[in-house]
Amino acid sequence: MIYSFYVKILLFFILFLVTIWLLKFFLDRPGVKVTGWKSYLLLGLLFGLIIVVRLVYLRNTETDVDTSTWLSAVIAFKHYPAKLWTLLNYTDSRPLTVLPLIAGSFLGFQPNYSEAEIIGLILWLSSSYFIFRICSLFMASSMCLLITWSMCMFLATIWSGFAAYNSEHVSVFILTAALAGYVAFVYEKWDRTLISLLIGILLGSLVYAKFQNVPMGIIVGLFLLIEMARRSNWRHAIFLLTGTILPTVLINIYYISLGKLSVFWNNYFWNNFYYSYTNQFSNTAITDRFSLSRVSSFIMHHGNSGYYILTLSFLIFIGLVFNYKSLLNKSTKEPRLILFAVLFLLSSVYAVLQSGNNFEHYKLYLFVPLVFLAALAIAISPVSVQKYMAVLLVIGSLSQTARNIKELRDMSDYSANSRLDYKVSRSIKSHSTPSDRIVVWGWCDRLFVKSKRAMGFRDAHVFHFSLKSPLIPSWTKDFLFDMESNKPKLFIEAMIPVYSEKGDVFLPHDRVPVIREYVAQHYTLIDQVDGIRIFQRR
Repeated sequence: MIYSFYVKILLFFILFLVTIWLLKFFLDRPGVKVTGWKSYLLLGLLFGLIIVVRLVYLRNTETDVDTSTWLSAVIAFKHYPAKLWTLLNYTDSRPLTVLPLIAGSFLGFQPNYSEAEIIGLILWLSSSYFIFRICSLFMASSMCLLITWSMCMFLATIWSGFAAYNSEHVSVFILTAALAGYVAFVYEKWDRTLISLLIGILLGSLVYAKFQNVPMGIIVGLFLLIEMARRSNWRHAIFLLTGTILPTVLINIYYISLGKLSVFWNNYFWNNFYYSYTNQFSNTAITDRFSLSRVSSFIMHHGNSGYYILTLSFLIFIGLVFNYKSLLNKSTKEPRLILFAVLFLLSSVYAVLQSGNNFEHYKLYLFVPLVFLAALAIAISPVSVQKYMAVLLVIGSLSQTARNIKELRDMSDYSANSRLDYKVSRSIKSHSTPSDRIVVWGWCDRLFVKSKRAMGFRDAHVFHFSLKSPLIPSWTKDFLFDMESNKPKLFIEAMIPVYSEKGDVFLPHDRVPVIREYVAQHYTLIDQVDGIRIFQRR
């Protein structure tokens, strides 16, 4: 019923009315600031509407393979007694991506897809709140509400692959919080060294949510340091720099105390370095990753965000081109913020393109930098021009909303292998207990989630054994160590075409000599489910 044409029309009509009201509210009083409590009340009501829409279309199914990785890590964290070791080693080198899900589990959230999506939405709404606070520093709150609403409306009807919980959700939240700290410092809204330390810790922690965050984190940290240097606030600069290195220093001390420092550097640095800067995982040549053809084909591929991206880009173009002369003559903060915002956006584009993989969820990095720069472009424009820019923003946002609503569909049957998932997970449950560990040889981490069994090996997926990587000896060592330490009850060979992600490309375990020999020595075949082999430890 909720996917019927008439329900979709009703949903669009409601969002249309809210958008037109906010537009009229701005056009009637373009330079007027709404009093503090009223603006936050309106913002809260807008957020509430977004939550209601998303709850109506909540999806308890895997719409992105990565979500299963993070949920598998939560199950492992709750299973193993060594919590810190598990957090750092069973989370695919992204403990901060998994941490919100773990926090949610303590609040009663279950490790499933719908409740993970709710946690992702909370992070996005928190980022939207920071966007509102940032914009309120340089423009009227009536326009802040409209700009923030454009992003919220996009989030309300977001494509299922964007809605699925992923590392970008927490990464964007951290980046937006750090961005808010930088802009507030430019406008002299804070002057405490403790805040400098906290922002530094946020920036230094970015790599533990996702390696691709590094370029954007460097831009924020560098410009904040420059701003501190302009005012000769060297104490602030020292605290900021201390904060940036503190997370890595503490984690290194932990690994050194265990005599496993190489485990940290192999899994947290070299693994990500080879992924991003070589052809180990992507066949796209390094020189072709930033070509205009790839930028247009990847970033504008599908209609899940194209209208919104084009609208924001056009607003940026109008604001910068038609106001560049007045901007150059200004001695205020705007020129510095514009330069920062342009470089921040370019660094996000770099992060999206660097690895050479066309994973759609990478594009989530673009929206906060685009909205921020578009807001600045509107703010530096004359009020008479701002009105037209506001109308353009509304047209583009509603066009994207209409497109997204049209594409909303029932995702319960998203996977062609859902029946096979049920049969395999049923077999896993019948041959193991909740206290047992399992290993899935394949890229189908959803089996951990559906069977509610903890990982017996620290990586939920094992496709990296198929790569031509100098890290294979260290991965093999880790695999054998975990197999002996955890003694997983079941070993599931699921690396087959169609069922496993890229199962036609990556190697089954019996084509990896060391793994084949270990499984043959310690495990016995006890079941086969449509080509998926289940082994039990002897």
